Amino acid sequence: MDIDQGNMAALFQGLRGSFRDVLAAFEPPDVARLVTLMPSTTHTERYPSALLLGDLEELLDEVAMTNIARFIQSVANVDYARAVEIPRAHIEDDQIGMYTEAVKQLAALAASHPFRMLPFLFMSSDGTATGAAGGGFQTAWVDGANQFSNAHAWPGAIAWDNLDSLPLTATNFALVVRHLEQRLGPHGRPLGLKAKLLVVGPRQKVNAQLILHRALIGAGNTNIHFEECDLLVWSEIADDSWFVIDDRGLFGKPCVIQNRTGPDFISQTSLESDAYFDRHSFRYQAARRYGEAIVCPWVVQAVNWDAATMSTTTPAA
Repeated sequence: MDIDQGNMAALFQGLRGSFRDVLAAFEPPDVARLVTLMPSTTHTERYPSALLLGDLEELLDEVAMTNIARFIQSVANVDYARAVEIPRAHIEDDQIGMYTEAVKQLAALAASHPFRMLPFLFMSSDGTATGAAGGGFQTAWVDGANQFSNAHAWPGAIAWDNLDSLPLTATNFALVVRHLEQRLGPHGRPLGLKAKLLVVGPRQKVNAQLILHRALIGAGNTNIHFEECDLLVWSEIADDSWFVIDDRGLFGKPCVIQNRTGPDFISQTSLESDAYFDRHSFRYQAARRYGEAIVCPWVVQAVNWDAATMSTTTPAA
């Protein structure tokens, strides 16, 4: 293939077409059930998270106003990109088939990136609750407490607690479910949350399956937790932490993903540039800009537990 404007334009359009075909066929993974997808029009979006709470009230004189919208959470967008480089000689020799496959892989990575990063909103970057950075156990929420904490408070000083520290057993599962479902909202009444999802790492997969997927226990007794909620296993969880979540969205999905731009496939330089045709290689880039965060931590009951330390911060009662 000659390196001229027409051929290079056709090459770029062909690669971009392959990129977009993969995007069009992308199916969000199971983790998407925890996410509200939002468009973004600026560098940082602001969410009045707690405005999702509360209920309709009897209209006696005028519509009641709530001040809980002052719980404003800011979520910044971040740029992500990766490039593929095609040597000039490979273009001249029409050896670009392998690069088409590489571009398809870039498209798959770009489409799935926010969802693959979402578990690290819950866990630190090393997959533990006590790791060096990140995760809901260490990231502050808008009330000043960590996203998973036993020191939360609504405006008006109503306390709430979405953190336990217990090994995953049937008894403790029932306790953590109760903690979630008894949660009070800013109005001082139960929110009406329901346990819909149990999230564990590989180390707790078998325990979770025994709790949720075994119909009979003991001497043929009925397992009262059989199929009580769905099970999701995250390979990103490296310790024994686990989560019980209401992901129905009635009081907000736990996470938001806001897309600012992309995913898109772009050329490094303009085809009209003379310098472009003097290159020994040509670079194309998959890029997108988005932000994500836990914005509704009240629909999560998080459990920080590591069998290696056997520490506990919440009594099993």
